[in-house]
Amino acid sequence: MDFVEKTDGYEVQVTLPGFESKDVELAATPNEIIIHAQTKHETKKEEGTELWTEFGSNEVYRRLETPTPVDVDKVNAAFDKGVLRITAPKAPAAAGQKAIAVQAA
Repeated sequence: MDFVEKTDGYEVQVTLPGFESKDVELAATPNEIIIHAQTKHETKKEEGTELWTEFGSNEVYRRLETPTPVDVDKVNAAFDKGVLRITAPKAPAAAGQKAIAVQAA
């Protein structure tokens, strides 16, 4: 997995071999990106006794905290050939301190 900060946002690249896009869930809050992928492989045994297998359930969970807030409405993800690519633009900077004039009543 790569988690890179750029000037205008963050880019995440995660390899998920054996998964399909339907197996991947992605969530974003202003301060984190959450990736959850789960798949279950069921073998169909027609004949014989299975002596050993590496097929089975597989699950990946990653929670990445972002150093600065992201614009959750603009987070995008694409899944291609076992690689999940996420872009998360930084949220506009919050306004700093502002002086407020006090009016006499």
